[in-house]
Amino acid sequence: MNRKDTSLLVVCLLLMMFWPMIVNRIWPPKPLPPGAKGPTTGAVVRAELPGAGPVLRAQGPPPPTPDDIARYRDASPAALLENDLLRLEVVAEGGGFRSATLKSHKAENDHPVVLNQNGAGPLFELRFGGENRDLRPWEVVSSDGRGAVLRAKPIEGLEVTKRFEISGDYASVATITFSNVTATAMELPKVAVNCGTAAPMHETDQQMYIGADWYDGSQFKAQRLTDFAKSGFLFFTFREARQSFEVARPLDWVTSHNQFFVTLVDPRERKFGGLALQEVDLPRFRPTQQRAPIGMLALGELAPTRLEPGAALTVSFETYTGPREYWRLKNLGGEKGRVMNFGMFGWVSVLLLNLMNALHKVTHNYGIAIILMVVIIRAVFWPLQTKANRTMKQMQSLKPELEKIQKQYKDQPEKLHAEMLNLYQTYGVSPFGGCLPMLVQLPVFFGFYSMLLGAVELRHQSFLWIKDLSLPDTIWHIPGLDFPLNLLPLLMGATSIWQTHVTPMSGMEKSQAMMMKFMPLLFVAICYNFSSALALYWTVQNLIAVFQTYRNLAQPAPKLEKKKRPKGRWAMLMEQARQAAESEKEARRRKKKEPRG
Repeated sequence: MNRKDTSLLVVCLLLMMFWPMIVNRIWPPKPLPPGAKGPTTGAVVRAELPGAGPVLRAQGPPPPTPDDIARYRDASPAALLENDLLRLEVVAEGGGFRSATLKSHKAENDHPVVLNQNGAGPLFELRFGGENRDLRPWEVVSSDGRGAVLRAKPIEGLEVTKRFEISGDYASVATITFSNVTATAMELPKVAVNCGTAAPMHETDQQMYIGADWYDGSQFKAQRLTDFAKSGFLFFTFREARQSFEVARPLDWVTSHNQFFVTLVDPRERKFGGLALQEVDLPRFRPTQQRAPIGMLALGELAPTRLEPGAALTVSFETYTGPREYWRLKNLGGEKGRVMNFGMFGWVSVLLLNLMNALHKVTHNYGIAIILMVVIIRAVFWPLQTKANRTMKQMQSLKPELEKIQKQYKDQPEKLHAEMLNLYQTYGVSPFGGCLPMLVQLPVFFGFYSMLLGAVELRHQSFLWIKDLSLPDTIWHIPGLDFPLNLLPLLMGATSIWQTHVTPMSGMEKSQAMMMKFMPLLFVAICYNFSSALALYWTVQNLIAVFQTYRNLAQPAPKLEKKKRPKGRWAMLMEQARQAAESEKEARRRKKKEPRG
C-alpha cells in the first residue's frame, strides 16, 4: 500500500465520521407532507348480506381536530394508578394512559423518567378502521389508586368499556370489552390499539436506538426509527424514505422503546392480527430546536369481528412499562427477554451482563466493575495469547528463510505459496496462530457491545471524568462544527496503535501488515459516538495486551527445530495446498506446449 492509498484510506475514515453532519448541512430534511384525513362519519351503515339478516357496519368516529389534540395534552388526569415503582396517568380524552412515570429512574434535571409523555395519543387509545381516532372524553365509571373503569360509545350502537389495573412492579393489565347494544348484528371493523410511541427522551438521543419490536411465536424482529429515513451514500440511493410499515401476521406481543426503556403489550388470549408502525412528529424539546423530533407509533391490530345482538367481545392485555432489564423481561415469559436484542452472541451478552452486575455488588462502581471484567477475560485468554506471541517470535526467527524463498520464487507465485507452507510444516509453525486470539475475542467484543446498547444499569453511572458510562465521554465541542471531542475513543485508538506497534508482524504480507496498522483508526471511526463503557473496556484490554506482549517478547526466542511431519488435519491441508499448487503449475506448462490451432 503506497502513500496515495494510505491518504485515501484516511480520507475515507474521516468521511465516515463527518458524513452525517455534512449531509444535514447540505441537504437538510424536508418537512413531511400532512397526513390524509380519515372518514368523517361516526355512525353505522345498514347493509344486506346474502344469506344473512341486516348487519350494521361500523365506520368509526370522526378524526380529532387540533383542539381535541391540545385538550388531550392539557387535560387533568382522570385517575392515577401507582405502586412503589410506577405511576400511570389515566386521561378521559381517548381513554388510556397518557404517561407512565418510573419513580426509581432519573431523567434530566433529576426528574423521574416519564414514558409516552409526548406520544401520539394515549396508550390503549382505539382507532377504528385502522385510522379513525377518538380523543373525545370517556366517562369515568370508577377509579381508585389501583384501578379505573372508563366507558364510551365511539360508534353508534357500540359500547366500549376499559378496565385498567396496576399490578406488581412495572406491570399493569388492560381489559377492553366491545358490546353490541343494538338489536341487529354489527360488523366491527379492524380496531388498532395504541401500543405506545417510541420517542427520544432527550434532544441528543440517537435514532438508531429508538423503535418497535414484535414477536410471532418463532421470529423476533426489531424495527428502528432510522428505517423510515432514506438510505444511500453520496449519489446512490439504496432505500427510499417511507412513513409506515405493515406487519400482516398474528403476533404474540409488540413493543415500543428507546435505548433503555420499553412499553410491551401482550394480548392474553387473542393475538394481534397485525401491526402498523407509523412515523409521527413530536413536540420540540425547546422552542429554538432546529427540527422537531420524530417518533414511531406502534398500533397493534385486532381483526374485524361480527358481534351478534347483545353480544360482547373482551380482550385483555398484559403490559410492561419500565426499564429494559434482562432479568425482569425474561421473568415475564413468552420469550420477552428477546426485547434486549442481544443478537447472534446473545449468550455472551447475558454472561457478561450477569458478571458485570455481580462485580458491581462488590465494587459499587460500574467503571471498576468493567475494568475487573477485562482483567478476568484477559486472564482466561492469557495462555492462548502467550502461545500466539510465541508463534509470532517463531515467525520472526523464520524471517531469513522466508525472505530467501520469496527471493528465489518471486516470479512463481504458486511455487512460492507451496514452499512457504512446506517451511511452516517443517518447523511446526502455524502462520495463523497469531490471529487466533483476536478471532476468539471477537464474540466477546460483539457480545459486550450488544449488552451495552440496552444496559440501563449504566445510566448516570460516573467514573473518573466520565459522567455517564452509557454515553460518550464528551469533554469539549469543536467551535463552529459542534463536533464532540470524546477522549476515551481517542485513547482506545492510541492504545490499539501501540499494541500493533509492539506486535511482531514477521511473515505477514505487506497488505496484511498495513491492514493491521489501520484497524485501530477504523475502530475509532466506528466506535467514536458509542457508549464510553465500550471504549473503557477496549482501552483497558489494549493496555493489558501490550503488557503481555512486552512480557512475552522479553523471553528467549524459541529454538526452531525441524519437526516430524505430523499426521493431523493441519498437515493434510498444507499437503493438499502444495499438491494443488504443483498441479496448477503443471497444467499451465502443458497448456503452453499445446499447439495453437
